[in-house]
Amino acid sequence: MLRNRWSAIRLRFVAELNPPTPRLSGEMPYVPMEAIGLGGGLCVDTTRNIDQESSGLTYFQDGDVLIAKITPCFENGKCALATGLPDGHAVGTTELHVLRCGPRLRPKFLFYVVQSHTFRQAGEASMTGAAGQKRVTPEFIANYGVLLPDHVEQDAVVDFLNRATLEIDELVAKKQRLIELLEEKRAALISRAVTQGLDAGVPMKDSGVEWLERVPAHWRLGRVKWLARTQSGGTPNSQDAGLYGGEIPWLRTLDLTNGPVSNAPILITEEALMQIAGDVLPTGSVLIAMYGGEGTIGKFGILEIEAAVNQAICAILPCAAVLPTFLGTYIEFYRPFWMADAQGTRRDPNISQDIVRRLMVPLPPVAEQQRIAEYVEREATKLQRIAAGCRATIGRLREYRSALITAAVTGQLDLKKHEKQMEALA
Repeated sequence: MLRNRWSAIRLRFVAELNPPTPRLSGEMPYVPMEAIGLGGGLCVDTTRNIDQESSGLTYFQDGDVLIAKITPCFENGKCALATGLPDGHAVGTTELHVLRCGPRLRPKFLFYVVQSHTFRQAGEASMTGAAGQKRVTPEFIANYGVLLPDHVEQDAVVDFLNRATLEIDELVAKKQRLIELLEEKRAALISRAVTQGLDAGVPMKDSGVEWLERVPAHWRLGRVKWLARTQSGGTPNSQDAGLYGGEIPWLRTLDLTNGPVSNAPILITEEALMQIAGDVLPTGSVLIAMYGGEGTIGKFGILEIEAAVNQAICAILPCAAVLPTFLGTYIEFYRPFWMADAQGTRRDPNISQDIVRRLMVPLPPVAEQQRIAEYVEREATKLQRIAAGCRATIGRLREYRSALITAAVTGQLDLKKHEKQMEALA
């Protein structure tokens, strides 16, 4: 333990919280919440015209430490040390607290303090406000007690953590890149299987469809509207509690996970089903998300239960010509193409039942569809297992990173001893 050489002090005595904003005008760099990284990082690539800005903004300058105050950004570790700002200053979202260090406190040391477990846990416990809008109060930050060494030891802690966190971050980046490569391999696997089949030696023909190019000569092609009936649903009045809590499963786009759908978090009543003029869809129906932007459009699900759906989902009902598992796999391949046909605004694009019905589907014989679907599931599962292992490793590395920071900024780590241990392991 090294803390006997460190002094305990409240942050308000060594840093200024939310310092006064000077008179501002003209174009200034602007930092929205999404431009602040988890555990550090700051992207300054947009500007705001301060003369025309009507809402409040948070001013900060080089050397300030920024902390997200609202849930879940605070709990997720959104914070940053402002450095290299154009002209040395910028403005950001009002959901930030700003700390400006006094002469006793190094900014980078404070930056690591606000990333520590102890700061995050205490801040989360102190949050006030309604659910979904909870915020860390200025009083919590001002009165938070830090253990403060002298400048020499603060610099030593910062130098150590700079090196240690860089090594950890590089390992995390390698694992993240591997996950990206696995996703690319999975996408290529699906694309090849549903457009070319599993036998590389079969004769091919021109599909007549630009994005399909050549397909096996013995495959047929057909539009969804020629193969099956499609159907959508609706949403019961959310203000009428009597329409919910029944026995009929009801699904939304967020319930689609690009795979089987075997349960529904929401149940509705017969009266609700009548209100939305919907039907209970049979098992084997393939569901497609029509609304929700690029991150949601084209998500699919295959019903393993009978269920109703909302108006944002198009269901392709079962038919003899195409297996649900093959169709779902093909829809996953086609997903990037939906956005080319999307309508509405750029921020709120959507597709329609008519667009789904026009979808051209390659049709191998049903037995071959089965083999393709089983092959893709088997091989994709292998890739998913590797990716899951990478994600678990990333989680452990991030936990270790946070624990290391906490130990270092609270004086519980002998830096020289720990560095020797790391050198021995290298």
